[in-house]
Amino acid sequence: MNCPLCRKKMKKIRYQDQNIEACPYCRGMWFDQGELQMVLEQLVSAGKAAEPEISTGTEPVSPSFFCESDPQRICPRCGHTLATVKSVYDPSVFLDKCGSCHGFWADKDEIRQISLYLKDKNSMKNLSYALALAQSIIWQSKPQEKMLALAIAVLYLVLVGNSGGIMAASSVLAFLALPLICIFFGDNVHDTAGMAGAKFIGPFITQSASARSIINTGWILLLLPSVIVLLSLLIIKIF
Repeated sequence: MNCPLCRKKMKKIRYQDQNIEACPYCRGMWFDQGELQMVLEQLVSAGKAAEPEISTGTEPVSPSFFCESDPQRICPRCGHTLATVKSVYDPSVFLDKCGSCHGFWADKDEIRQISLYLKDKNSMKNLSYALALAQSIIWQSKPQEKMLALAIAVLYLVLVGNSGGIMAASSVLAFLALPLICIFFGDNVHDTAGMAGAKFIGPFITQSASARSIINTGWILLLLPSVIVLLSLLIIKIF
């Protein structure tokens, strides 16, 4: 796998009983899903705050050197664009997370900084809280968001079906397809750029967007009919 920061080939190392990938050039580390949690648990339980020695024979290059020239970071595991997220372990540290495979990229010294924070702040208690918070944010909020969107879509269909019949409900269903796709599959389609076979009118998507922006677009489209109806009622009431 190649480093998402400097694009150099990474090497597999043994770190806190986990086999992880590390870049010998910038000293960053890639953690597959679950590996970061295990490493931090090991560091905290051992009372350590150290990063592994990555032998290269060269001095590490600062991450800012690459950010100025190429700010986009690509997941070395699945190729999706990484999103910058605030670490729930230490709010002053920002990691790069893949929304598809849920792996994490940490720049040089970030794991050491997190482990120092946990060590100084009642380690295991803070770690347990952070892990519970991370799980609730990453795995529980998305299903709830999808269920809410589905409930709103069903409400639209029921209201329009009762007043306008099957044909009207079919039109609403066709309209709802796009916002529901954005909300349900935003994490999977956000890296799409351009559109094959559409050269005569130009690409519809010229650059990749964040998963959150795709999902937010879905919500805007989903709530647009409600906003239009409310504005219409307000205008009628005023005039």
